[in-house]
Amino acid sequence: MGEALRVEELEIFRSAGRAWVTVDNDDVPVAYLLSAVLDDCAHIEQVSVTRSRARRGVGAALIEHLATIARGEGRPALTLTTFRDVPWNAPYYQRLGFTIVEPPDQGPELAVVVARETRSIPEAAPRVAMRRPLIPVSDVAQDDPASSSSQTPAVQAVQAGLRFQRRCKPE
Repeated sequence: MGEALRVEELEIFRSAGRAWVTVDNDDVPVAYLLSAVLDDCAHIEQVSVTRSRARRGVGAALIEHLATIARGEGRPALTLTTFRDVPWNAPYYQRLGFTIVEPPDQGPELAVVVARETRSIPEAAPRVAMRRPLIPVSDVAQDDPASSSSQTPAVQAVQAGLRFQRRCKPE
């Protein structure tokens, strides 16, 4: 998985109920997603999958899980920041329905994140903001296969040989 965060950093997400973990059959974490709320959107702070479970839809399942939660909260979109030119970053998120958000169209909180990351990451690795609109719960058709329980992230994770858990909830 990606660079490890300190316990204090993880606690912020856990205590807010904004951390999700996917584990294997031995209860070993293989992926996680951390989110926050920026400009009223569900913002993906970090999503990470172990190399042994990469390219199996686990990260996408976590993102879909967040989309379901955000939709239920009435959020208009998911947002994230990523490397523009790395093939498994921006192009991957574009395949998941995200589009690049140009600076004039970024909300003030998202713009602050992009500016901070741009200052702290070398110029050779440009960062971009991305957004994926969410269909409001009231507009999701009852007979829409994407909204059926057979397509939930939990089921997708199980189909990939994993258990999906929201283990990091506040006490």
